[in-house]
Amino acid sequence: MRTDINHSYIRPYDKKKKFPPYMTGDKGTDDGFGCLDPERYVEYRLKPQMDFYEGKIKTMNGWLDFYSWSVYIITGCGTLLAVFKLQVWIALTTSLVAAIGTWLGYQQWESTRSKYNQGATDIKDIIGRWNALMPAEQLKPENRDKL
Repeated sequence: MRTDINHSYIRPYDKKKKFPPYMTGDKGTDDGFGCLDPERYVEYRLKPQMDFYEGKIKTMNGWLDFYSWSVYIITGCGTLLAVFKLQVWIALTTSLVAAIGTWLGYQQWESTRSKYNQGATDIKDIIGRWNALMPAEQLKPENRDKL
């Protein structure tokens, strides 16, 4: 609980649900608990997690781009309304921009995206270090445990 997880709600375990849920990419060949050889560990546990992070990052980037452009366009419309002396409608555009800013602050996508980027980078680093080891080094128990 001394991590960022303590800022969110942790759902209690539902005994009716099958545990563990099948992880993306394993298609039932990994129960989530058993020991795996390094190649299967990378394939069934690390790569799906990396794919998850990268997928979320891509989605967040799309939404952040959408909201950023929306703010620019709405602000431009507010400026245009000011040119035509339609002050009543400027309040609407200002409110919309404020609402989008509040929504983005509430969602905390920028900080979440940063953490997802770090997670994906860390996993890529682990896989890269493992693949950089010579086959004889990969057989050493200390390297397998470190993976």
